[in-house]
Amino acid sequence: VIMTLLQSITTAAPTLISGAGQIITTLVQGLAQALPQLIPMAVTLLTTLVTSLIAQLPLLLQAGLDL
Repeated sequence: VIMTLLQSITTAAPTLISGAGQIITTLVQGLAQALPQLIPMAVTLLTTLVTSLIAQLPLLLQAGLDL
């Protein structure tokens, strides 16, 4: 059973590798197409994160001092 499985995987390896390459290519193309929407969202995310950290800075500093 194990030998048959290994033989099947070996036989299918080129197809599996080709399929993996196609998946990666499609993923990269999708990300490239979505960049115009992703960049403003990333900026908003980072701005919100930094603003929240600044707002909570006194609590963070006090917690650090309490340690």
